[in-house]
Amino acid sequence: MRQPPLPFERPDIRLAYVRGAANDAVIDRLETSLTAEANATTESASLGHYVTIVTGSEGVGKSRLLTEMMARHGGDVLTGESFDRLDEGPGPFALDDAQDWPPLKLFSAINSAFSRGVPLVIAGEGRPATWVQDPDAPGAPDLLSRLTALETLVLDAPDEAMIRQALTDACRQAGLALPDSTLDWAAGCLRRNFTAVKTLAREAAWRGGNIRGSKALLESVMNDNPGLRL
Repeated sequence: MRQPPLPFERPDIRLAYVRGAANDAVIDRLETSLTAEANATTESASLGHYVTIVTGSEGVGKSRLLTEMMARHGGDVLTGESFDRLDEGPGPFALDDAQDWPPLKLFSAINSAFSRGVPLVIAGEGRPATWVQDPDAPGAPDLLSRLTALETLVLDAPDEAMIRQALTDACRQAGLALPDSTLDWAAGCLRRNFTAVKTLAREAAWRGGNIRGSKALLESVMNDNPGLRL
């Protein structure tokens, strides 16, 4: 008996960095901040001179922003495994998903950056005060005090032009050849975050395989995943 064909695997999509109206102001401020931090002296600088917070909702590009800024300035985005580099390397450094870090660890990172004069950018979802979910956790009161003293930059949701650019990249990586009119239509329908872009392209590729896509293919994915639509 002949076996049915195996389904296509969902492709791994890594979106290229997208700059646009929604993140221009934050990028410019970070560029200024990182440049100033590099030229600062510990005697003249305040805590906020070295540590900057970036917030925004899920999927607006915080992780890509950190990766891009660290690449421009020769820095690293730290993980739990590489956290100790904050006490050793020249920086700059970045910490992502701050809402998931233990308060004491995040507090230690902020203090280490300031005491060493190392630039640090911290990104997380929601208001920084919400990162401390247990006010009685070790380091929580001190962290809350630190967070309120730091400059917070809010990353807005990408606009339609940025979604369109990201969708073109995602479909290319997924092997989907779509006409411009279909990409224009999809960009106008999608939720304003990059997670929706990747999900649409991955699911469309999984359903259609490496063939010439169509508006109907994207519509079917959106219909089955209503959270992708505006």
